[in-house]
Amino acid sequence: PPGPNNELFLLKLGSLQSEWSRIKFKQEEGTNPPPRWKHTATLYDPTSILLFGGFATSSTRLIDVWVFNTISCEWYQPVQQGPSSIDGMHPQTNDWPGLPCPRGGHAASLIDKNVYVFGGYGGFGYGRRELDDLNVLDTETWKWSRLTPKGKGPERRSGHSMVTVENSLYIFGGWNSTTQFQDLFVLDTQLD
Repeated sequence: PPGPNNELFLLKLGSLQSEWSRIKFKQEEGTNPPPRWKHTATLYDPTSILLFGGFATSSTRLIDVWVFNTISCEWYQPVQQGPSSIDGMHPQTNDWPGLPCPRGGHAASLIDKNVYVFGGYGGFGYGRRELDDLNVLDTETWKWSRLTPKGKGPERRSGHSMVTVENSLYIFGGWNSTTQFQDLFVLDTQLD
């Protein structure tokens, strides 16, 4: 049925015909991320995919981080988090220092062992707001930090693309409540 789900699919490439298959994993309560959409999934080492945020409903914003091990086909949380459940439309907070606010429609990209997360929409409370914050998760220490780059950055947005080229992040397009963007921003993560 249409709506959020927690299915995972694999596309096998390298032959004349591509082949899709559904990944089977344990269906025990609490061992898998809850169903969602508008999240990010970032390959952060050759065998692990990091899942962050998204929406469970049109008003339920998620704040959790999950890792999928592609060898064992198991999910785990690198830092034990409080519940990502919702009290009304207010996500419950947890004790992970520096964890960004709940969001969906954001973008995430990897440079070295750091997953950078930019923008999206969400936040705490009932109102929806676009975001323009840049957060980084160090996948060796599992510590979050918020960055404040120099120069004029992108306006608040969601639905944008972000890719990595060497040590730079390229952010293109997206939208907010008033504008659809066609702009391109570059952030060199090695500059002070």
